[in-house]
Parts: sequence; C-alpha cells; structure tokens
Amino acid sequence: MLGTICFAIGISVLITPFYVLRYIYPVSAVAWVVLGVTVSRLKGSKAYAAFLVIYMLMVFLPSYQTKFLKEKQANDNLEKTLAGTVDEIGSEDVIWVTSNTLPVIGYYYPEARRQRVKLSVLPELEKGTCYWLILEEELAPEVYRQFDEQGFSCRTFMEQGHLGTVPVTIYRIEEQEEQAVQ
Repeated sequence: MLGTICFAIGISVLITPFYVLRYIYPVSAVAWVVLGVTVSRLKGSKAYAAFLVIYMLMVFLPSYQTKFLKEKQANDNLEKTLAGTVDEIGSEDVIWVTSNTLPVIGYYYPEARRQRVKLSVLPELEKGTCYWLILEEELAPEVYRQFDEQGFSCRTFMEQGHLGTVPVTIYRIEEQEEQAVQ
C-alpha cells in the first residue's frame, strides 16, 4: 500500500498532478482504516502503532498549524475588507466586477446592485450614482482616462483586500466635484 502511494506521488510530481487534495479526502478515510487493520495484525502492533502516532504528530501538527494560520490570516483579511466597505457601499450604489467573483460579491453586499463590466469600453455612467469597482488586478491608466472623460473620478479605496479567498483592490468612482457643483 505504501509503495503504491509513493509511486503515485512520484508520478504526480514528475508528470501530471495525480494527487489533488479534493480527491484525497474521501480516499484518506479508507486508507486509514486499511492501515489500522494492517498494523493491528502485525507482531508488535503496539510498537508500530506508537511509532505511527509519534510520526503523525511530528508530520501533521506543523502542517496543520501552517494551514490554520494561513486560513486565519485570510479570514482576518476578509473581516478587515468587510469592516471597511460594508458601511460605505449603499443599496443605491453599483458594484462592478470583471471576473467570476460576482456571486461572492452578492453574498457580501446583497443590497447593492451588481454588474459585470468590461473595462476596455466602459458603459455610460449615471450622474449622481456612486460606483464601486472590485478587481483582482491593478487598474490600467487608460481606464482612469475613460472615467475622467465622463466626468467621474476613480480613486483607490482599499488595496490588498480579500473577498472570500480572492485578493482584491476596491476602487470608488464618483462624479467629479467641480461638475457635481454645477
């Protein structure tokens, strides 16, 4: 059994991803049962069991701690992003996204209108409406010019935010002050 696993891991590393985490979870329960039954039938099974327990603690605890800290950091980043934006983004505002994060945006900001937009050609912006652009990448300089041509200003509201597990930059797009006064 161990030889088969090591061979498959070798193939996964050298040729193509064979072991993917989502496939390992269902198989791991069966593997542990098989390993437990196998160890229980060996001579000196208590020594083997003690060795396996010590080995698992040495290998899995640091890995678990690393994974836990990574997930905790991602959750802290999400909470900071939401704390900084939930009160700012109103129900009359429009949230624009360019990627497949639209369902996630709907979960975190259910009151706001959401639209997918292509930044190469911006739609006509409505006067008096506040727009929020949530991107996974930096905004290109030509997009700033498109906003300026329509009389809107675009400023970075939050860098290095997170929505779900996606790192995002959030921009606020509003009518420019001098035109809003006229």
